[in-house]
Amino acid sequence: MPKKNSLFPRSLYVIHRAMFRNKLHIRRATVGDSNNIILLIESLYESKKIMTDYETAVAGECNTKGLTCFVTEVLTHESVPIIGLVICRYL
Repeated sequence: MPKKNSLFPRSLYVIHRAMFRNKLHIRRATVGDSNNIILLIESLYESKKIMTDYETAVAGECNTKGLTCFVTEVLTHESVPIIGLVICRYL
């Protein structure tokens, strides 16, 4: 999703894993990730829609849209910040 002041319809950021001194970890998102996800997406143009899809994806059996959600973390000693979010739809 583009930032609010972007002229392009999409943004893609690619960082090689060697740039991180600690290990990357990908896991299924949980309801407890919401505060960190808000911090990650708050500057994006469609942040409200992304948050709605995230909430639907982590709703469990109530998920009628077939969405699932994953987060990417950088494992550190002090904290585990979320640096990526993927929301997918089952076909």
